[in-house]
Amino acid sequence: MFLEPTRYWPSAETTWLLAAALHPDPQAARAAWRAWDDPGRFDATNWAQLRVFPIVARRLPELGLDSPLLPRLIGVRRFLWTKSRILHRSVAPLLKLLLDAGIPLVLTKGAARIALDPAEALERYSHDVDALVPEAEWGRAASLLMDAGMTPEKLTRAEVLNIRQRYHGVGLRLAEANIDLHLHAMKRNRCVGDDDGLRARSVPGVFAGLPVHVPGAEDRLVMAIGHGLLHSPGRPTDWAFDAAAALATPDFDWGLVEREVVRRGLSAFGVSALRYLRQELAQPVPEAVIAALEADVTPVFAEELECLHHAFFARTARESVILCLADMERARRAAALRPPAPPSGTPSGAWETAETLLVGRRGEEAAALAVPGWVAPGDRVRLELRFEAPPPQRRERVQVELSCFEAHPTLLHQQVATSSKGQWQAVFHLPGDFLALRQPAMLLARASHLTTGGRARGIALTAGRGRWKRI
Repeated sequence: MFLEPTRYWPSAETTWLLAAALHPDPQAARAAWRAWDDPGRFDATNWAQLRVFPIVARRLPELGLDSPLLPRLIGVRRFLWTKSRILHRSVAPLLKLLLDAGIPLVLTKGAARIALDPAEALERYSHDVDALVPEAEWGRAASLLMDAGMTPEKLTRAEVLNIRQRYHGVGLRLAEANIDLHLHAMKRNRCVGDDDGLRARSVPGVFAGLPVHVPGAEDRLVMAIGHGLLHSPGRPTDWAFDAAAALATPDFDWGLVEREVVRRGLSAFGVSALRYLRQELAQPVPEAVIAALEADVTPVFAEELECLHHAFFARTARESVILCLADMERARRAAALRPPAPPSGTPSGAWETAETLLVGRRGEEAAALAVPGWVAPGDRVRLELRFEAPPPQRRERVQVELSCFEAHPTLLHQQVATSSKGQWQAVFHLPGDFLALRQPAMLLARASHLTTGGRARGIALTAGRGRWKRI
């Protein structure tokens, strides 16, 4: 093992609440509630615990417990239910707009549970509706919603329409309506075809009177695992009761869960989350499944969990490298499961030249290069980047960092450039698996002057071009 699973678990106070809500043993649930039950603790509750109150409000009478806090818990349940109802009524016409246009929807997370059983709205609060659309329909779906008045968070319309693999989804708002429109179901899985199985296994449901699909129980558990331990303000615990609801499904297929978690490269997340569900909440998680996932955890995947549990993106150069290696490993796994690609349209040894596009603020320009469309899984690609840049000072080198042009860039490679006749050149050898399956529209090159002590000072690229070939 390369990680300590308990490091990523909810706090003791939150666990007491979750156990009171979800533990199948009434005696253990009563003990958990008594450990938490304190008016002072209620007044100091955080958002993660608040979202558990609706389930606890229902469970306490079932457990034969009488608490002076029960009326306040019921009040919170009514408040959250009201907010959810307002959301659902607000998004219904917008979802209908997509369905009427022939765009199929797979609703995930809280909306999925409500689509299967409307009564879940009493206990599963949602501040948005997560809707997964087919990759081929992304542009049309986003355009329809924005034309209807929805506005994206922090992005322009053009950026939304061309997100490719930069994001796994985009938040869109209009008054009380809040839709997370997803190109990919999960943040860490943005390769082409990653969600094909999830879509094929989806089951019909009804949301706000509209016919939709939702992931199968096994895929809902995988999503709870993959999202539950990621950094999020307030550390919401929805993932735990979404997981418990999925596990209550008859004929649950643990073999499928194990295969999907391994295929998606989420074993580190799976070990921690499933161990918590089994050990702290007594959910029916087989020890053999946890053991199989433990055997799949690599140091890279363990360090990725450590990074993303504490921040939305890499905070250091080392974490950037870790996230890059984890993404590349996922691309390799995805490529290994796909049929062999047809021969590339560009033979080995043939160069394709592309002028670079300078992006960024004046004085801090970087070079963006379009990735050739002929790159296929299994290819090995050579990129030669030539550019002009201010000359370094004595004992400095010019270093070029190549990354995906994404919301939080995935670092691909760092290379020291060489100089010839006033121009600089950096040569990169890149994996076709990653480029073909993640399909980054552009790669971004940033240059810096690097001292012998390893300190970097960013510089602007003023001109350049890239040459690609398959090797």
